Amino acid sequence: MRFLKHVFAAQGDKARVSRRDFLGGAAGAAGASVLAQMIPGRALASPPCPAPPHAAGPFTDDPVTLDWIFSRWDDLDVWGDTVGTLVEINEAKRKDALKLGARGDAKVYSLGEPMRAGTPAFPHDPPRRADYWIAAYGPVGENEFFYQDERFEAFTFQQATQVDDFGHPSFGGWFYGGHRFEQITPRPEILDPLDRQALARADSEAANYGPGSILGGTKSLGIQNIGPIVTRGLLLDVLGYKRAVGHMSAIAPNGKSLAPGYRITIADLQATMDWEDLDCIEPGDVVVIRTGWSHYWANEALWPTYLGAAPGPWIAECHWLAQFRPAIVASDTYAMEVFPGPRATALAEGHQVLMVANGIRIGEGFNSAALAADKVYEFMFFDTPYNLAGATCAGNAPAAIGGRKKKK
Repeated sequence: MRFLKHVFAAQGDKARVSRRDFLGGAAGAAGASVLAQMIPGRALASPPCPAPPHAAGPFTDDPVTLDWIFSRWDDLDVWGDTVGTLVEINEAKRKDALKLGARGDAKVYSLGEPMRAGTPAFPHDPPRRADYWIAAYGPVGENEFFYQDERFEAFTFQQATQVDDFGHPSFGGWFYGGHRFEQITPRPEILDPLDRQALARADSEAANYGPGSILGGTKSLGIQNIGPIVTRGLLLDVLGYKRAVGHMSAIAPNGKSLAPGYRITIADLQATMDWEDLDCIEPGDVVVIRTGWSHYWANEALWPTYLGAAPGPWIAECHWLAQFRPAIVASDTYAMEVFPGPRATALAEGHQVLMVANGIRIGEGFNSAALAADKVYEFMFFDTPYNLAGATCAGNAPAAIGGRKKKK
């Protein structure tokens, strides 16, 4: 990571936070001084279509291991980091993105899926839900003031359109940057989710927010580290490309999406970019992959298909994407990566490659159908995530602003 090495060099040897220092608890004032500088706007501007900052290869599907993850953190100098590749979004990149937002007949596109009580989510226990109701108050006073607001019986950001943060996936309790479950999570000695739910309800009823309470998020990771995002966005309309070239074996029988469980290959991503006349993925970009999966969200009768086998990239493709240092890799499915993965004995290895090892956030449920219909493949991406300390993901709806690129 060019910028991070530049920061450490500027700080001198005393400011460097090594793996040993971080794990030994010595990532104190010196480490904080360094990490405080790792904010968007400090990185040097990248030239057009730069060589990938961390080019590697060949890209394989070898199983993810903790030793490999440690080696990535060493290579990137990110022990103790909470920012990830958002550091690649500098002032020059934001200004370039604003220009994309004024291109041609620019329009504003919501990338968020509509939500209501009962919307589908990946099954868990306790379940992921957005079960809310309306509380009514009044009339009060001579003017008979009457008002309403919502209350949630069950709620999580981990459904519908979301950006996963680093407190979500891990390798055996090792989260991005070397943050460990037992160090960052309230009441880590309680592992059963139902027992944690029961304690949370008891602490909430008692308004217990002090030491020993399970209420609240992680101590270091969380969506409060994201902040407003303005950067270049790219739509890789793999479904559109496959339709255009007649690769029908990759498309679902109804023609509305890629086939369930279809693995999007590196060759697919490269060919789609060529078809769209996109030159490169740059550090700090938001890459949105379209599979057509939003079609199944729009119709309640199709929700079982939505939550079934989903198309997406796998391990080699995530390695390929990671070399460019994008800020976010997103898609319109509930998992982003192909799910379930080809390796039946492992779960969500693409999350571990992108998020845990490389500090690249993942977006899920990004509805890009309108962008694809207008053939807007490059745009200004804009998002203002909830500022909820310690939350594992941001569940708001981002936006794209832009117009169709004129042909060369």
